[in-house]
Amino acid sequence: MVSAGVFKQNMYAGVFEDLGPVETPINLFETDPEQIRKYTLMKLSDVFEATVQTGSCIYVPSYYWYQMESQNQEESLFITYLYESGS
Repeated sequence: MVSAGVFKQNMYAGVFEDLGPVETPINLFETDPEQIRKYTLMKLSDVFEATVQTGSCIYVPSYYWYQMESQNQEESLFITYLYESGS
């Protein structure tokens, strides 16, 4: 699942001491009313779901938050390329 163009503070990243600066307590797979009440800024997010078939890939643009889950316990490979922005 991908949360599009969401600001870091809307995902509560870096807010809790027990989480790293880019970790979020929000589970994009769990959109129950209790989580939405607890994390009110989450309502500002658009969440997209995609199923990627074997041999395919998905491009996640900069500043998008993502969460993935493997179906049928299949192995998967996830590569992240981090770079410094010039702006």
